[in-house]
Amino acid sequence: MFKHFSKSFNNTQLTKNRLGSQNYQNINKHASKPFFFKLSKKFFLQGGNPFLALLPVTRTLVIGNCVMWGISWLYSQRDYITNFYYNKQALEKGKIHTAITSHFVKHGTLDFLIDTFILGMIANNIEMMVGSLVLQKLVLASALGSLALVHLTAKNDEFFKPDTFVRLVIYFMAVKDPHQLIYFFPLPIKLKIMYLAGFVGLLDIFSGKMCNFAPLIACIAMKGKGGF
Repeated sequence: MFKHFSKSFNNTQLTKNRLGSQNYQNINKHASKPFFFKLSKKFFLQGGNPFLALLPVTRTLVIGNCVMWGISWLYSQRDYITNFYYNKQALEKGKIHTAITSHFVKHGTLDFLIDTFILGMIANNIEMMVGSLVLQKLVLASALGSLALVHLTAKNDEFFKPDTFVRLVIYFMAVKDPHQLIYFFPLPIKLKIMYLAGFVGLLDIFSGKMCNFAPLIACIAMKGKGGF
């Protein structure tokens, strides 16, 4: 959708590149490590692994995207939606897993590539800036908030795919610095992030996906508490 050129993000990236991964870890040695870190360290921090460039929370989100995209090839579209999307009766039907899988399901390969690119590039920079623990809190609050809004606004027979994590990236940047300029990829146009956030919000209102505003609420609450 877009390519982000933030001075603060780029400076952080340059710091990491100049000091090296070991020194960069020393810079953040005082930051609390979330449970995602233990999971990723145990299973994915092996020599030569391509996920080494990603921080733990971002890596978890990217892996979730990859897993659900792979699963989509094993099901028909109808079965994929009914088995992995979320609806108000999911818990009653025993489909507890949809509380997690619905945040990662994909409409197709293009949807997968765009979401994964945004998460891998921009969410990783956000994690560098605020730390893994803060991003983890934002992710969990956004995911739970999305499901709560589904229960408040959706019909019983509707299946939802909350665009939780991509919306979190957009709304985080808009709440942190609404006047920040970005490139609206693939168009060579610069615009303020608050305009993109507003446009995305209008699309969600018109499509009836009020659950996508949970990340905005989480970001505002976190900033109000001095989290970033």
